[in-house]
Amino acid sequence: ILGNRKNIIFSEGENGSLDNTVYQLVYDNFHIIPRAGCDKVIESTKALRANETIHHLNSFGLIDSDYKEEEEKIALLNHGIFTIPVAEIESLFCIEPVLRIIAEHLELDPNQKVDEVIDYLCNALSNEFDVQISSKTAKIVEYKLGAYSKEGNHLEGVEKGLQTTLARIDVPTIYASTQAKYQEAIDERNLQKLLLIYNRKSLPDRISGIFGLGTGQYGNLLVRLLKGSKKIELIDALRQVLPNIQ
Repeated sequence: ILGNRKNIIFSEGENGSLDNTVYQLVYDNFHIIPRAGCDKVIESTKALRANETIHHLNSFGLIDSDYKEEEEKIALLNHGIFTIPVAEIESLFCIEPVLRIIAEHLELDPNQKVDEVIDYLCNALSNEFDVQISSKTAKIVEYKLGAYSKEGNHLEGVEKGLQTTLARIDVPTIYASTQAKYQEAIDERNLQKLLLIYNRKSLPDRISGIFGLGTGQYGNLLVRLLKGSKKIELIDALRQVLPNIQ
């Protein structure tokens, strides 16, 4: 890492993974280093930024939204860790500019295909509404529990710290707020909101049929186009939504 001349972005995924392929194309002025999961990205970014006196590199992290709340995203950003505006990187393949490029490439009506994808996402999310809401709520509770701190160097201080932490966690309110956000995205038929909250890596596979493609072929086609005739168009489309890292 230290012998590298480019500044660094730590990302989720492995070498050769979708994350690595997309980010290396979009952030071509950076050296992309995949670190498997989110926790490893955060750990690596913080470690390198904490030791800037021994190297010349600027380092950043880039992770999926994956049920994270704005409060958590802001806290991570303070450490140079950016969050993409969709639940999973696979969902980047479903943003409107990309859908339109694929539809035009296949000589299909872009407006119709965007509407069909939105219809599908609204129906699919409605069908697993409770699963998605409970998972999101659980992640928020887990994050808030991470703020636990003892309030004294004795048994009472440890117990009081836990009581204070638990008092801040109103599960019914968190659940109701999450439920309202999910329902709002469905009611508004807002593609960007749907992609931010709907946590499913398989979305590109699921929408393949909408474009007359076999299962899994939508993602494969997009990767080929990213490396071929539609490279510039697709990179420009992805840059519209991905964080601007300087």
